[in-house]
Amino acid sequence: MVLKSSTNLLIYLLKTLIFFIFNLNIKGSLLYEKGGRMEENTQAHKIIHITDLHCEAATSQKLMTRATRLINVEKPDIIICTGDFVMRDELSIMERNHRIAEEFIKSLSCKQFYQVPGNHDCYDSNRDSALHLYEKTWGEERFSANLEGLFIIGVNSNITNETVKKVHISAGTVRDEAVKFMEKEILDADKNDFRIFGVHHHLIPMYNDTYGNAFNVDMLWNAGKILRILRRNRFDLVLQGHKHDPEIFILDDTVYLVGGALLRKVPDHVENTFYSIEVGELVTIKLHLLQSERQKIIYCAPNKRYVPTSILPDDLNMGVVL
Repeated sequence: MVLKSSTNLLIYLLKTLIFFIFNLNIKGSLLYEKGGRMEENTQAHKIIHITDLHCEAATSQKLMTRATRLINVEKPDIIICTGDFVMRDELSIMERNHRIAEEFIKSLSCKQFYQVPGNHDCYDSNRDSALHLYEKTWGEERFSANLEGLFIIGVNSNITNETVKKVHISAGTVRDEAVKFMEKEILDADKNDFRIFGVHHHLIPMYNDTYGNAFNVDMLWNAGKILRILRRNRFDLVLQGHKHDPEIFILDDTVYLVGGALLRKVPDHVENTFYSIEVGELVTIKLHLLQSERQKIIYCAPNKRYVPTSILPDDLNMGVVL
């Protein structure tokens, strides 16, 4: 009996080893099999997910330069930022902080840039609204984009200025007007596209954060409602920030990424991070660590929505489920 169990374990390990030999090259770039030979996943959309910059005068210029270099070498088509461009402070200082963040974003090379605000972008040190500074620099507090094979949508998840004075400032909710915006944009989206949702606050509880805070007031108050919309409308990827602690969760067929802090100072045992995501025949996600300049694949799976364009139907399916 022991011999049989050992043999089964050995077979399993050999199969796993063979899989990685045929799916990874020496640099760690993912490959897929096509036409009887191995090719790089070169036709994929390249997306960079950044979050929690917390720009201020004290932000390390060396770290900003390194982040720019490591992001640009990926040659992304799209960069998505899920909030906290600046460190909360007095309004005049926050305005300067936005200029620092703007200069950093301008140093990044991409075809499209999309963003949503974080809680530090929405309130000043007195808990008064600072959203006007965000909108002056970055534009609207939500976005929707229909690209070739991709549908990307993001919303503001911060509570109202009146509510924030009564509760924890890190709390969040997707307000009714944002839910209606999601409903309308999903209705107009191609049902076959790879679907990505961006939001600052996280939808799934986390044990603690980078700084050892073991509480979950940071979850969306109406997380269940948003999860239901995402699940019923078959979203593939959810990008979140806020906790400064990179995590990946898979719920049903949806991947939930929580980003680490890109530029904010973190404890010595933690690195600043960002994600690179390739969406093609494969969906590949890599975590990039800034201090050590390392990267590691944390997810790789076939893209269930991938269909060669030659066999796409003329009538594209539309619809929304709420």
